[in-house]
Amino acid sequence: MSDAAQLQLQEQEQEQQPQQQKQLKGIGGWLYLVAFGVIMSPLFLSVEYIPMFVDYVNGAYELTSNPNSKFYVPYLELLLNVEMLANAFMLLVSLWLVYLFFSKHRWFPRVFIFLCAFSPLLLIADAWIVLKLMPDLVTIDQATVVDIIRAIIYALIWIPYMLISKRVKNTF
Repeated sequence: MSDAAQLQLQEQEQEQQPQQQKQLKGIGGWLYLVAFGVIMSPLFLSVEYIPMFVDYVNGAYELTSNPNSKFYVPYLELLLNVEMLANAFMLLVSLWLVYLFFSKHRWFPRVFIFLCAFSPLLLIADAWIVLKLMPDLVTIDQATVVDIIRAIIYALIWIPYMLISKRVKNTF
């Protein structure tokens, strides 16, 4: 191939690159699935967290956290307090993530990755602590295992997408 032909081919490739980048900018493609998850996450967390918080405030766990009760479980009150804080943290971060996503803020991919990585770690830590606190009463049930596996699979899919996707880089 002659030098003139190679030069012309390089110019055509350079002209096509900005067009491809424009096509891969904005919320589209796989980001629609991310948007759905980002929107639904605070809703699901609220459905789980708010009833637990109401029960906690109304004293539903008092029998198991009172040292004078025959149903007392040592450190359960501490565990419940930590769970309340962790759930509130997850809810607040997921609400912040909605804002970051729709404002196309540059922090969105980082916060999304953090939440994806933190969620399965939190679930595993919680299951392990409950198992240690109440070895005779509680076993890790199928729902807990499914939640942990789901969170790990979610992270394994979406963390690499956030790191590799050109659309993500061009949008945020």
